[in-house]
Parts: sequence; structure tokens; C-alpha cells
Amino acid sequence: MPPEPHPQQDLRTYVALLRGINVGGRRKIKMADLRAAFADLGYANVKTVLASGNVLFDAADQECSTLARTLEQGLRPTLGDGLRILVRTIAEMADLLAADPFRDLPAGAQTKFYVTFLPVPARPAPPQPAERSASAAAFVGSAKREVFSAIDVSRGRGSIDLIAQIEQQYGKVVTTRTWQTVAHIVAAAS
Repeated sequence: MPPEPHPQQDLRTYVALLRGINVGGRRKIKMADLRAAFADLGYANVKTVLASGNVLFDAADQECSTLARTLEQGLRPTLGDGLRILVRTIAEMADLLAADPFRDLPAGAQTKFYVTFLPVPARPAPPQPAERSASAAAFVGSAKREVFSAIDVSRGRGSIDLIAQIEQQYGKVVTTRTWQTVAHIVAAAS
């Protein structure tokens, strides 16, 4: 249970990015139940964004990594063991959106942009996939704790290929969102 904020303590808006929620039939949870679980833990202004484990909430100002561990423990009764959560402030998400690492890339109906959120700072210059033409994926760059990728899905490849490459490079304690989802999260916080 998070500590009760002091009446004069500032609350900050965060987004919890839950890994593997409602994906491939795993960890199915209704968004109303997820909101209730956050509220039961004492968080305020809880909102879910889409149905893929994105939760906006207000909490006392603290380190994102500490908050993630608190949430993983607190949500264990609802979502079980092995849940991984990455937390960012909404200000960090807005800064990410404003930086727009994809602005110089051609966007088309077959091009998908992804942001992978990491628990620790990204190593610089992620390697390109060994068979770029086969995977149709490209690492665009990285920020503090994010890696940006693009994939051309017209070649019969999908995000599963990209996720496998990212997990091979950064491990499984990461979570990936589409660029549109990042925009939805920031818009929902406004």
C-alpha cells in the first residue's frame, strides 16, 4: 500500500506500462478491474488508456523504479506473479512525444513505429538486425530509457519479430508500445 500523501505533498501524474496485459490471451483483465486495483492501492485519478495495460494515476512524487516495484507487489493478488511494470511520469511521456524521433522517417500504411521502454538507461546505438531485409525492422535510435524502432509490415513480418530482436538485445524486462499508443496516453492525461 503506498504511503498516504501529506496534505501539502505534491502529487505527480504517472503512467504504469504493464507488460503482457491482454496480449495473446494472457493476463486478461478488464480495464474497470485494473482501475479498481489501482484505486484499492490508494492511487488517485486512475484512468486506463486502451486495453493493453496503460494506467494513468496520481501518486506522491517518487522514483519511477520504486513506484514500479510497489505496483508489482500490490497488483500480485490481482494479476499474479511475474508481472513486470515500467513507470514513467506523464511529463517524460510528453517530452518523448514532443521529441518525435520518427519525424524524419517516411510514414505509410505499412510502416509501424514502436517505443520500447527499458528499466535502465539504453545502451547507445542499438545494433541493426542482422538481416534487415528479412525482418524489415530498423532501430531508429534511443533516449534515456527508451529504444525507437520502425517496422515495415508489408513484407509479411510483424511486431513479434521486432519484439524478439529487442528482447534479445535488452532482456525481457521491457515493454513496447506503438507510437500512436504513446500519443493516446499523453492525450488522455490532458
